Amino acid sequence: MAGEDAQREIARLTTEVERLRAIERSLREERERVRQETAAELSRLQLALREAASRAAHGEGGAELAVRTQAAADAGRHLAEREAQVAVAERRVRDLEERLAGERDRLAAEREYVEAQEKRLAREETRLLRESERLAEWERQALAGAPPAQVAVGFDEGLRRLADGAAGRSRSPSGGSW
Repeated sequence: MAGEDAQREIARLTTEVERLRAIERSLREERERVRQETAAELSRLQLALREAASRAAHGEGGAELAVRTQAAADAGRHLAEREAQVAVAERRVRDLEERLAGERDRLAAEREYVEAQEKRLAREETRLLRESERLAEWERQALAGAPPAQVAVGFDEGLRRLADGAAGRSRSPSGGSW
């Protein structure tokens, strides 16, 4: 059952990893698009400033300069807002990456636990199969009327047999202990 739960958790985390990677890709694309827009807008602003400086040097209209200055200020505010949005998105991606790393660590530990449990269960299954075979052989011999063959026993059973045998031999004729 734990193995099935681990498999479901692995599938869920794999889906989450793919979703986070898609978000990360879209954020990288958005950041690059904003950088390109920023570079293009800066180029336009530099050109507008050069033209305004040239006109100012030649005494051309201040109204047009004011309009261009306002447009440059508006573009600067827009770019600052976009950069703030990108910074927030980057922080979210970093937070999600940290969370994902924690989930990966937790899942790795859970996977190790499940693998250890599977190994333990496989050993126990092997032991039980051997015991079942031994008992089946004793049953066959009992049904055939033959005395049971001496079969190796486990540590606990051997210790119990030794203790039973020693208890019977260790009594003194007077009935007391040594």
